[in-house]
Amino acid sequence: MTGRIAVVLATAAAIVLATAVASCREDGPTRSAAVSSVCAACTDPEAEAGSYVSIGVMPAPYPISWTSPYRMFVTTLGTSAVATKIDAGGLDRSHSIGHVLLKVRCGTDEPTYISQTGANGKTWRQFLAVYRAGPSYLFETQNDGKLYTDDEARKDWKDSIDAQNKLANETYQSTPKIEGLGNAIERTVMKLLDGMPTVVRDMKALPAEPRHRFVRATIRISDDQCRAILTWKKAYVASGGSKRYSVHRAPWVMDGDGRYDGGGCASVGFAGAFYAAGLDYKTVAKRVTERLQIGTSRLTRTTVRDIRKPNGWYNVQNVSRYVPGTIPCAKDTVGGGCYGAGIAWTDDHWTNWSGGTRWLGGAKDEEFTFSKAWVTNKDVDARTVPLIVFEPERFYQEIRARWNNADHDAFGYGDWCKLNGKVPTIVLDASSVGGANRPEEAAKGRPKGLADGFLNKDVRLPWP
Repeated sequence: MTGRIAVVLATAAAIVLATAVASCREDGPTRSAAVSSVCAACTDPEAEAGSYVSIGVMPAPYPISWTSPYRMFVTTLGTSAVATKIDAGGLDRSHSIGHVLLKVRCGTDEPTYISQTGANGKTWRQFLAVYRAGPSYLFETQNDGKLYTDDEARKDWKDSIDAQNKLANETYQSTPKIEGLGNAIERTVMKLLDGMPTVVRDMKALPAEPRHRFVRATIRISDDQCRAILTWKKAYVASGGSKRYSVHRAPWVMDGDGRYDGGGCASVGFAGAFYAAGLDYKTVAKRVTERLQIGTSRLTRTTVRDIRKPNGWYNVQNVSRYVPGTIPCAKDTVGGGCYGAGIAWTDDHWTNWSGGTRWLGGAKDEEFTFSKAWVTNKDVDARTVPLIVFEPERFYQEIRARWNNADHDAFGYGDWCKLNGKVPTIVLDASSVGGANRPEEAAKGRPKGLADGFLNKDVRLPWP
């Protein structure tokens, strides 16, 4: 009888636990005491003892669209316009395209902040660079990136929470207006806009969007996982990785000399919170990146990764279409310039990322040899350049989706729950969670990046 009673009790306990977990997902205030004890993951790790990594997201004041080069240009202009209207609830200009940063606490230590940024001059200079370079700008690497100091990042975190708490209805209405560009993008740019009435018209026609100032996802982790994040961060900075700033880089990867690749704010946040913490980073990557196939005729000038050898991108490529570091333009004009260099942003050439349009009776992105692979030195035939972009908006949408839908498996995990409050927050206990990729490392995290990244297959993120 003892065995039967044990089975019955175990079954009953399982039913209670399943019911409690279901109740946790309701996130309501009317839980029973028994259910509440199982719902401990729905309390705030930042207010308790123990290690955690908290992902803070400052969404762009206006969502940037990646549906085409033209829509990206118009919506980027739109978010810049909203960002200058602080009284309308927009972010300051330093994060006008959105920002991701981490708050990491190991045990009872003081929190450490990880916040990558790119200095890259004034906003109007960045606008000019995008205006002139087109999609090629996405491939460029800036050499003036840096990690914020703890004090700078802490202020960003606190100020964003304060701004979110002040919103009467949790969100503000984001409406791009042309006059919003006056302070951010100086006279030089305004003269260009005078010659782009279609762009201005389409920017002004963007519909209002409800936006948050700040949202977060907080993950309970083990002390070992936490220390792994800080060890990785220290090595990343020491090797100069933070200076190499670009959206396409992979900051969890090292080259043959042990130097870390650089990254943007979202890729660095991804690397710390999911790769270094020992979680299933490849599953998460599908949720937080944009995958683009950019036709080579869309590249407006030679694109260079950096001066390090061998050339190449760590996580831009598929194994079947590796792209070397230097890409000449797909089409040269008779005068020797790049085909895309002189094309106005209103031209149909920018209404798609690759293929589809034709000129002089032929395809703009026809197959041809445009460079040599660094490993074999053989010619590379390609019509598109694959690009993976780590996008803050994707982090934002994952958190919002879980906040609004208990069944949404945010970042690829099914056991998220949410904290009620004016700052939308979702919580996961990952202190014993591994993943399909190297689950044996999960308990201790991954303090070292992927070595010999050019050849390591783990570098290649899944391509849908």
